[in-house]
Amino acid sequence: MEYVYAVPTALLPKPSPQLQPVTPELYEILSTRGTFLPRPEAEQDETHRQVIPYVITEHAGEYLVMHRTKAGGDQRLHLKYTLGVGGHINPIDEADDPIQAGLEREIEEEIEAQITSMKLLGLILMDDTPVSRVHVGLLYLAQSKNAPLVRETEKLQGEMRPRHQIRDLYDALESWSQLAFDAL
Repeated sequence: MEYVYAVPTALLPKPSPQLQPVTPELYEILSTRGTFLPRPEAEQDETHRQVIPYVITEHAGEYLVMHRTKAGGDQRLHLKYTLGVGGHINPIDEADDPIQAGLEREIEEEIEAQITSMKLLGLILMDDTPVSRVHVGLLYLAQSKNAPLVRETEKLQGEMRPRHQIRDLYDALESWSQLAFDAL
């Protein structure tokens, strides 16, 4: 059974449809006050939020856009477009900073990219969908030396697009990607 890292919802700020700042105190809560829960339980438990590092990748003024296939793990996200690479933090990521460990593992699993820099943009904490109500995201912008390639091609189809072409897909983006696009 998969276990995922989650923090008590009561320790977090109120949900917002906009990106929120991540203070050092909030990052400390997110990285130290969590526990590993069985994923089936966590997906239904609104008293906890699963922490998801969520990375937008940019290369030469274009961003990686991915289309989720039906082979992906969460049916609620099938056939949606996403700008973010990322996923759950698992016990394998236990470290002084499980967020950073999970972030690095997810990037390595999902894409081939030569990351040259990474910047934390903010907190994604929404309550607009059942998926959002049990997750909290840390949004990062990564600069890549190369155009990233999707590794998990059975789950995702990816391509690089400039911002104005992503705007054309806006209504088909998952809600976190809409918020991330607005923050770019």
